[in-house]
Amino acid sequence: MVTAPLSECLTLLSKKPERSSKTLRKCVYFWKKRIRKMRRQTFADPLLRVVLWSLSGGLQRLSEELYSQLPNLQPAPLNAFQRLTESSKLWRTAIGEGYEYWLGADFDSLKIYYQQRHLLAHHEGIVDQRYIKRSGDKTYHVGQRIVVTPAIVKHMRDLISNVANQLRKSCSVQSS
Repeated sequence: MVTAPLSECLTLLSKKPERSSKTLRKCVYFWKKRIRKMRRQTFADPLLRVVLWSLSGGLQRLSEELYSQLPNLQPAPLNAFQRLTESSKLWRTAIGEGYEYWLGADFDSLKIYYQQRHLLAHHEGIVDQRYIKRSGDKTYHVGQRIVVTPAIVKHMRDLISNVANQLRKSCSVQSS
């Protein structure tokens, strides 16, 4: 099976003309399959992006509301709960625990998902050096486009649900 880029398919065709029809069929099959996959992703990707934005926005809104109800705290800086590291620090100060405590190693995954949401919102999903530095994501290179999969959205949902439940529980204890 030829699973090479189009340029490699064309090179194979020019080097071995006696096998050109077989090579051409394999190349066409490969590219038809790839195009079908791209079409499916193109349809699903915008829907998944919206869910990604909604999840992060929901946690931000919940955090702002719960934080504002705690006694004896300075108001949180504007949009502090959009930034995970800053909001986790605010929670550690307010209730003694933060995202790292509740999520463990999964906190790194949540940071990557938040940075991906930022890229999607502000850079059309195109990876830049700043994304790589801030997220620590080693799966992408500069210039590539972020792909949001159902697995990513489900994992982010689970992480945010965990954080939201912990926040509700901790804030109800603090305000009692």
